[in-house]
Amino acid sequence: MMTKCVYAILVLVKLLSVREGHAYETGAPPKACPTLTPGHGMQLTGNNPFTISVQRILPAVLHVTVSSSDNSDFQGFMLQAREVGSNTPLANFQSPPDHTQLIKCTQDADTATHSDITPKKSVTFMWVPTPGKTAKFRFHATVAINKANYWKGIVSDEIDLPLVIITQQPSTTSGSTGTPMSVALPSTDSQTVKTVATQPPPATIDTTQTVNGSVAQTTVTMTTTPSKAPASTSTLTLLVTNLILFTSVLLL
Repeated sequence: MMTKCVYAILVLVKLLSVREGHAYETGAPPKACPTLTPGHGMQLTGNNPFTISVQRILPAVLHVTVSSSDNSDFQGFMLQAREVGSNTPLANFQSPPDHTQLIKCTQDADTATHSDITPKKSVTFMWVPTPGKTAKFRFHATVAINKANYWKGIVSDEIDLPLVIITQQPSTTSGSTGTPMSVALPSTDSQTVKTVATQPPPATIDTTQTVNGSVAQTTVTMTTTPSKAPASTSTLTLLVTNLILFTSVLLL
């Protein structure tokens, strides 16, 4: 009877351990959110080969990578962004790679973890801060080599929020939208072209006419007004001829 009871207890313990192990194989459990400590295995000490590298790919978007200096494999991990002095994770992770997932500890997509125990060399995520958030923060990670061993206390350098400050200048044009740009045009020397309208000198025409046996001479002075187009030769000849005839009539 005692032997059967002991056997039953051992089977129950085995089943519980399998259930617990399966839960960790599909990602870190919620109870690990505050401390990033898995509920299995032993924490390794010494020279931690794992690091967190952060690269800005857009003004307000970061690439966050967990990898090792010796290119060793790992099965599980947990990654968060935390404000300095706080254990509360900051959102938002995006674009999880294969064999990973985003979970909720306090808000959606504030924690990244594994989705299976496929060996990984590194994992990279996009991280976008909550708009308007001002803080100093770091990325924190725990890496599980396997179920028996894990590294904890992997921390990135300190980063300031907001990642970028955009100042929008008001537009002076009514109805315009967007951020105005100041365009510098190349300077040029302005030249003023003066057009001077000149009046040609008066034209003097001497006409001689014989009236009653005597010679009469008349001098006619013509002043012409500049026109847009010069008068043709035939028009000028007709004008002079008419003027001579008019003068002859006056002398009669």
